[in-house]
Amino acid sequence: MDVVICQVQSLLSILTSTPAFRIPEVDELTLCIPSFYIFPKHIIEFVPDDDLAALEGVSRELHRLTNDPLLWRGRCHRFKYWENNWHHYATGPDGHYQALQNWKRVFFRRIQLDREARRLLEKIVLSPSKRIKYTEKIAAYGYDVKDYLIEQLETPESATDWLARRFHASSTLSYIHRQRAIHSWSTLLTTQPTPLEIAISSFDLFVIDDFAFDNEQVQCLLTTMRDDILHSQRDFPDWTIQEKAVGIVSYMRSLGFLGCSQERFHDLVNCFIGVSMRTTKNIVFQPELESRLEEIGVTITPETVSKYLHPATTKELVLRNARNILRNTPRARRHLLDVRLDPGINIDAAEYAALFAIALLSNTWTTRILEPLCRCLQESFPLDVGLIEKYIVPLAGPSSRPARLLQTICIALRNEDGMVRRPKSRSLAENRGVLFRIGTIFKHKRYGYQAVITGWTVNMAYEGLDIEEGELQKGLMQPFYRVMVDDLSIRYVAQENILEQRPLSAGRLSNILAGRYFQRFNSLDGRFVSNMKEEYPDD
Repeated sequence: MDVVICQVQSLLSILTSTPAFRIPEVDELTLCIPSFYIFPKHIIEFVPDDDLAALEGVSRELHRLTNDPLLWRGRCHRFKYWENNWHHYATGPDGHYQALQNWKRVFFRRIQLDREARRLLEKIVLSPSKRIKYTEKIAAYGYDVKDYLIEQLETPESATDWLARRFHASSTLSYIHRQRAIHSWSTLLTTQPTPLEIAISSFDLFVIDDFAFDNEQVQCLLTTMRDDILHSQRDFPDWTIQEKAVGIVSYMRSLGFLGCSQERFHDLVNCFIGVSMRTTKNIVFQPELESRLEEIGVTITPETVSKYLHPATTKELVLRNARNILRNTPRARRHLLDVRLDPGINIDAAEYAALFAIALLSNTWTTRILEPLCRCLQESFPLDVGLIEKYIVPLAGPSSRPARLLQTICIALRNEDGMVRRPKSRSLAENRGVLFRIGTIFKHKRYGYQAVITGWTVNMAYEGLDIEEGELQKGLMQPFYRVMVDDLSIRYVAQENILEQRPLSAGRLSNILAGRYFQRFNSLDGRFVSNMKEEYPDD
């Protein structure tokens, strides 16, 4: 009984230290009352999670209070994102929640998943080995770990590894979003397809960097618009298609949406409904379809109208949008040369989304689709090897050339992921000529751009790179450095062209992509702290 009294007195001491609580003093005899009715129920809500488990053993009344289903349901509301809404329970005939005793289990399962995600993310941050494997394990929990990963995006700069932590949390979130988009497209091949707005806005999941926004948000925006229109126009369902179209356009104009000009009609952003709705607010009007048919030489008859202007399925609309993206990406790349024409979209991610959708939904294995898809996988999206294995390879056929090519690439990526990097020691005689370390910021002697060193080699033939020897005074017989330029491009630079700098700030180099190579920027040394100690132990 003395132990019980001490536990309860300790709890009361903590709670009474908060001005919001005024708990009447109780003597030792009162604390010994078995029923313990005097304990205020609302105080339980402020007890830390781990302490509740110990508190429930104090008395029967506290056991009842700490196992109240509504208490744990309230704690579940801390989490914004859930996978498949499995935490929602149906209500019974009397309107009360059924199986409410499960809320406690639901809450601690989420806590357990967060701890598991934290453990796996630590492994990803500490070592480049098995990053694909660990990322897939985290992504298997889907939106159930999204709250934790978004929290890691705000890792304070006082942390010793804040750049690496933010980068890998962002990479994992991007993978989870792409996984979600591809799954929604895959349902279009079944008898229970995804709704149109979810399928079309799944393209956004490849390119958005605001992880709080997803295709479900787009669906909510469109649903709100629909409800507003139906509320303001009671007879809307009885209108003709043309009247409905005019009514919708008028409503959208009232919200600030504008018609898309002819010169901006093919902007890449217009292929991403979520991005467009949140930024440009452009409405893309197609020219009169019958006029377009006449322009290409089609005679307008009831038969041709039926053939060309029939209602499209969700699958056909997704494929049409994917082809539009591929047609518009060359124009977007040209615009990158003009700072006034920022496409506002990650072009590589946009192209990858279109290629994946076409390969998945049209079963098209032409060189025009297969080669760029393989390039995107190898160069920009190696984490997606599991998505290729799950969704694309089975469609290609086990013995077909595309399947063999994709399987070869997937095997190579997984082997590289599990490989322990061979360390490059500066103590070796062949490496003693390497003057600059990983994380060194420099200015290019000839071209003037600023960059940071992310790797080095003394054997350019081993790297398989084509370098113009005539442009270098010392030729190829010198160390070369892999660098990340302030425009985020990756290049190789000869040692003779490096002018070392020691800035107090990393400027544009201190972006989220720097976390791929570094833990943080050290302003005292004027360089980044390497996160590649396995491969470069002396840097």
